[in-house]
Amino acid sequence: MCKIKNLQDVYEWLSDKLECNDDDIYNDNIPKIYTSDQNIIESIIKNFNSGKLNKNDIFLLLTVIDSCYSTQVRRFGNLLNTNNVIYENIQDENVFDIDNDELKEIIDKICCDLIENKENNFFPFSLITKFFSLLRYYGCTEETKKYFPIYDKYVNYYLRLRTDIPKFDISKIKGNDKEHIYTKFYESMKQLSDKGKLNFYRLDKKIWLAMKMTQSLVKNNKSADNLKEEAQKSENGRYIEFCVKSVRNNDKS
Repeated sequence: MCKIKNLQDVYEWLSDKLECNDDDIYNDNIPKIYTSDQNIIESIIKNFNSGKLNKNDIFLLLTVIDSCYSTQVRRFGNLLNTNNVIYENIQDENVFDIDNDELKEIIDKICCDLIENKENNFFPFSLITKFFSLLRYYGCTEETKKYFPIYDKYVNYYLRLRTDIPKFDISKIKGNDKEHIYTKFYESMKQLSDKGKLNFYRLDKKIWLAMKMTQSLVKNNKSADNLKEEAQKSENGRYIEFCVKSVRNNDKS
């Protein structure tokens, strides 16, 4: 698949039948500003002395990710508290080498601690997923690279719309389920990953780029109403419809 030029390209891009296993496809469609952000994050992670991070390492990476990805934890939450909770749970671990299942348990524990922590009035789930996903993606070698999924509002909405996988809706996680919130998210994303035969990095880019390309189509003078009407005819139409609505709401703000 080449450059995304119209809505039909977005539909095809989201299809499970499209196996996008060439990184150049993603890189060709990603705006340069986001590529620059990724390069900065990659440089920071590769300059860590090892996978055993101190508080300063963690805080630096959290701050940059929060800024580049607009996760809004510094603005609405408690970035320092998030930093402390992460450090308390990984201070004796090498996050580049740790087993996937063990790391999922650690992230579950971090999420549970943050949910229960009274200093937090904003649960930074998106930031947590990006922190560990990027650490693993850029910190491991090509031979040992281990992919972890990223969460944001577009991923959340996409998961809620898919009827062929276990539902994951972070707003409805209650009781004991909070102790395994990350594992539940991971398992839902793993099923999507398997269906599309994509690793988590490419799956994230697939969902995100569908939103960005829809945004571009709307802003390039194609009627959002027409896009919405066309979207209803597609198997992924409800997600495209959500993207259109999101763009229009942002234009009003």
